[in-house]
Amino acid sequence: MLLKEQINSVRMNDEHYEKRANDIQAELANRERQKSELEEEKAEIDRHLTAASERQKQAGEELTALQSRIAEMTVEIEKNQNDIRELLNNRASTKAKLRQRL
Repeated sequence: MLLKEQINSVRMNDEHYEKRANDIQAELANRERQKSELEEEKAEIDRHLTAASERQKQAGEELTALQSRIAEMTVEIEKNQNDIRELLNNRASTKAKLRQRL
């Protein structure tokens, strides 16, 4: 009788360990699947990040070009304003000289 109980206990332990091993295998398979899905998602995010970084780089280059163009135009505007002031001053000076002669 004692021997039968021991044999039964060993069978129950074997069944329990086998069930536990199957549960662990199933959990491992589930985690591997999740890992694979996450790696695919990460790869997709990395592609989006690379594309966004490229767009940001291009936008930065365009911004630099525009800022350079604005600086050139600002210098040109200042030069033209100075030319206009000089012409206006010359005009006023010429009028004053003409008045003095009359």
